[in-house]
Amino acid sequence: MSQPSSILKNHHTIILAAGHSSRMGVPKWKLSMPSGETFLEYIVREYSRAGIAPVVVVNDQQEGLLFQEMLPENLQIAVNPHPEKGRMYSLQCGLGLIKDAGPCFVHNIDNPFVSSSLIEKMAGALQGHDYLVPVCKDKGGHPLLINEKVATAVLNCPEPLPVLRDFLKNFNGYRMDFPDERILLNINTPQAYRSFLSIPG
Repeated sequence: MSQPSSILKNHHTIILAAGHSSRMGVPKWKLSMPSGETFLEYIVREYSRAGIAPVVVVNDQQEGLLFQEMLPENLQIAVNPHPEKGRMYSLQCGLGLIKDAGPCFVHNIDNPFVSSSLIEKMAGALQGHDYLVPVCKDKGGHPLLINEKVATAVLNCPEPLPVLRDFLKNFNGYRMDFPDERILLNINTPQAYRSFLSIPG
């Protein structure tokens, strides 16, 4: 694992993987990158390469049991007993496992691209903003980076929970240009996955 740069000190990562993926036939975290790694293995590796560890992955109870048998060294599991409650609840489950305060990357398992250079650039650009979204060709991409203020507000938000995108409107966000269209990838259908596998690099 890489030594974290000073700018990534105290940063965390939560991978949201608790949603059901009946259209794909298998859980999305099991889908393969063109390199042969699973989505989960690739995402964890890139955050680890940037120096962020451990990484927290949120999954449902059934998949959580499977993770116990194949747990990467630098991965922690947060079990979401109610995936139907959505992304905001999954994020609460993940944040509940993090003991040290600090900025947190929020990464959806169906947005498989990330790189250590993107991670470092986002961390450096957050500065006085509450959250940051990378942008390519005026389109918002992934992952999301939230500061401690937003993380605390998410954790303490009562039910009924709002949609995360709407919740973030209460905070000072920043859209950071990043010239790589792969930040826009969203693998939600078999057709999107087939197209993804044909992307070079």
